Amino acid sequence: MQTPSEAIGCFEKYYGVEKRFGHLISNWRTTGTSGNAIFDNVFSSKYFMGDLLTKSQERQECLMRPLGYLRFDLIEHIYRAARSIMAKSTQGDTCVLFGNSPYLVGITLQLLSSENPHDSTYRNLVFFPFSGSPNRIRANNIPDSRDIVTPGRFRHLQKRLLQNGLSSKNTCLQTLHFIDIVESGGGIAYVMEEIIRDFQSKGKQPPLMHVFTLNTIITENTDDPRQASIAEKSARDGETVLLTFPSKEKPRFRVPATVSYISEYNLLDLGEGDDRRFLPSYNAAYWNDAYDFLLTSPHAPPTKTLLEYFKTHILRLRKEEKSH
Repeated sequence: MQTPSEAIGCFEKYYGVEKRFGHLISNWRTTGTSGNAIFDNVFSSKYFMGDLLTKSQERQECLMRPLGYLRFDLIEHIYRAARSIMAKSTQGDTCVLFGNSPYLVGITLQLLSSENPHDSTYRNLVFFPFSGSPNRIRANNIPDSRDIVTPGRFRHLQKRLLQNGLSSKNTCLQTLHFIDIVESGGGIAYVMEEIIRDFQSKGKQPPLMHVFTLNTIITENTDDPRQASIAEKSARDGETVLLTFPSKEKPRFRVPATVSYISEYNLLDLGEGDDRRFLPSYNAAYWNDAYDFLLTSPHAPPTKTLLEYFKTHILRLRKEEKSH
């Protein structure tokens, strides 16, 4: 099955009609409706996805067909990764779903864990929109202007950390697990170091920190040396490796990282402007009160359908696992 978003993309590419219908497409991708009844009807979910999640018969139909990039094997790999994270974390630990890429892993953890702090499966889940590598020089020594951190932007990040219980004012932190796709690790390194500094400045012991990476660590990759710059060795699914940040050449702190591998994890790494994203792009340029609405904006209808489809399959996998 295609999503309406994918169908519109094919329509736009095949007919080359962006000038003619560009404003309708732009409105639809922003709000879920184009403002044109004929256009909305042509690209209704009933033609491309079906309203598969409203009745038991339709829900069963939902379980029989892949939806867009959410193929069955990818969903199963996400489920297995979440199960491994549950197994390798403990009651009361905080799992930080760092940016958009691990979002579906976080949704799976919600369905696997308890909200009761007294239960052994309780995990404190924090969805933390984040993009880019703050104040980091990327390839060809060209900085991305969106990643420049000003004093005002930095204070906004500190406010967000406090709001999410990731500051020295939170006295109940156990281990902090940052979950992400890790290449250079610039984003998570920046946030972890700020948490460490915050605790040390208050004379407190920082919480233990750990990374769950959804991709493997390959230090022998000569075409892309980013992982080799931070990892002591390669690591595959289930293995743990020590990461040095910001790099082994300029070490400031080290954290262990465990691979919870998802095949085709790259399908989760959606770029800015991709309307299948569950969380917004959130580089340092957006660390400002004026952009806080991005953090609480509801999902567009097509994204909601993707999410309900995904949850339906995760609940199926959990039910099958319990029956064995």
